[in-house]
Amino acid sequence: GAAILTAPEVQSEIDDWAGKLLDDLKPKAIITIERLGPNENGTVHYSTGVAPEGCVNIAPLIDKATERGILTIGIGDNGNEIGFGRIHPFMQDFHPYGRETQTDKPGGAVTVTATDIFLPASVSNWGAYGIAAMLGFLLKNRDLVQTPELEKRIVQACLDAGGWEMRYCTSRFIVDGTEGESSMAIVQ
Repeated sequence: GAAILTAPEVQSEIDDWAGKLLDDLKPKAIITIERLGPNENGTVHYSTGVAPEGCVNIAPLIDKATERGILTIGIGDNGNEIGFGRIHPFMQDFHPYGRETQTDKPGGAVTVTATDIFLPASVSNWGAYGIAAMLGFLLKNRDLVQTPELEKRIVQACLDAGGWEMRYCTSRFIVDGTEGESSMAIVQ
């Protein structure tokens, strides 16, 4: 089974939420996809070095899972997502905002939160599709793998609901700066 749960919107509630979630669900693994992680000073940033308003830091969930021996997997594409902490020193030098951001807060945009397995991908969604494909293969269950047509419907539904692709901040059929048809091809 799997669960999709929404984290509290108030940072002070995250620790209790994380502990309760792990107690109640007893997960075997936790996968984060494109989830912003904190830098060395506890601040989360977009990859552009700007700190988002109202974005809670769910790294305590990963920390508590690690303490309990629960497998953690982080998928990201730009250094600021949970998982990139595994290569934090490298990313500090590699990322344009690795050591300093566009804010007055100290530290870079790169997260320090590591996961047991780190999957960097050109587009985070594509890394997640790879995991789904491998699970489908291992479990011999094609239903775990989406089709290119479903990919198109998912992206279009997000756009139709008012979502934007964030590379150019438009409602064009684009995923992380790449034409939507490219994501459909990756799924294929």
